[in-house]
Amino acid sequence: MKISNNRSTARVPLWLGFLFLILFAAGLKALPVRSESEGTVTGKVQYPGIEHYRGTAALWPNCQPSLFQSMKTIPPPEYMTALLPDGSFSLTAPPGRYCLGVVVRQTKGGDMGKPRPGDLVYFIPLMGGDVFTVDLRAGKIENIGLNQDGWILPGQ
Repeated sequence: MKISNNRSTARVPLWLGFLFLILFAAGLKALPVRSESEGTVTGKVQYPGIEHYRGTAALWPNCQPSLFQSMKTIPPPEYMTALLPDGSFSLTAPPGRYCLGVVVRQTKGGDMGKPRPGDLVYFIPLMGGDVFTVDLRAGKIENIGLNQDGWILPGQ
């Protein structure tokens, strides 16, 4: 008696398996994960006549108003995220007090980076004034709501 094994198998090249593993791991790293040991700030910006938003929301720890004396003195933020097309954002960071800033790009070029003349700026005072702070607590979401008080960065 002859037993036949008619299973057909497809062999995947080893390099394709490694590629899949790398892409899968990279995808997991890109997924937003909210840790119970971190806090989150959410909000939305809006400006008349803008329907599709592009830009960033950013957090600076331990900030002082002196950091915002001019666009040249603003240091890179510790935490940053892209705005969603409707102007909303969600940023997660370790507990603490942070300054919040939002830039809506109205100029050509990339979405990241310091505001350029012609961009809309929210929460960042220039030449003095109070900074906008948020206190993040572990496992909590701080919703700052809708803000419509953006100002256009003047040209040089």
